[in-house]
Amino acid sequence: MESPRSTTISSPSQVPEFACILTDSALSELNDDIITPTDSEATESAPPDCEGMPLFESGDGDMHISVNGTRFETHKYLIKRFQGLRQLLEDNPREISVQRNDISVEDFRETFRILYTSAVAAPFVFRPQTLVAALRVATVYEYYALRHYCIQYLETLDSKMDVAERILIARELHLPVWEEHAHRELETRDEPITEAEAAIIGLDAFVRIAGIREKEQRRRGKEVDTAGGAKDVLENTTSNCSHKASPPCSRPDPHDNTSGSTILRAIYCETESVQFK
Repeated sequence: MESPRSTTISSPSQVPEFACILTDSALSELNDDIITPTDSEATESAPPDCEGMPLFESGDGDMHISVNGTRFETHKYLIKRFQGLRQLLEDNPREISVQRNDISVEDFRETFRILYTSAVAAPFVFRPQTLVAALRVATVYEYYALRHYCIQYLETLDSKMDVAERILIARELHLPVWEEHAHRELETRDEPITEAEAAIIGLDAFVRIAGIREKEQRRRGKEVDTAGGAKDVLENTTSNCSHKASPPCSRPDPHDNTSGSTILRAIYCETESVQFK
């Protein structure tokens, strides 16, 4: 993934604006999803809320943005942070409208939930669904600080998202490192790859990952066999020593020129005082 698991989450305003810049080709792909605006009457949406309480009062906003026919009251200072919306705001500072196939009304609603949350009004605790929605909007409309924030936060929650979900998000939102990490997880985990995961990663990746998993399983099998063989040798040696009818084991007398086997027997008996796990 794009940052270590130990990343500290900060507020969106504290994340550097230059983080996670997308390539021109990636932005071109995103622009392909723009659709023609419709003339249908917009539906009004209430201000974003936290635990049922609005994060600002209706009428306190200074502009509106219509998303696929739903009208949100908001503030210009927030919309200006999206490079992809800034030009629209300059053309019409009171109201703008966007229509896209790849962005939903709910995506914007969840994005506003993050943008309007403060350390005083509400805690910085968001569901993965909220963060993915905001990441989608931030990616499409080029708010790189918000994109970086969502990526960092999601990386601390990746245990709550399955591998297939992470791969789909990585492909949609241009996070190749996420997909690489997901593949490595599939290569090393004990559980088999499911049909759903195989369908998502594709045939080529599945064959490659299956080969790596097979090699890893063989390697682990050899380690188990080697460890088991060494344990058997040790157990047999100590058992023979303890049950032998010869005199009790003791340290060999340096002045005793007996056979080497007797000295060996004394050395083996010495190991009985050591605990092996």
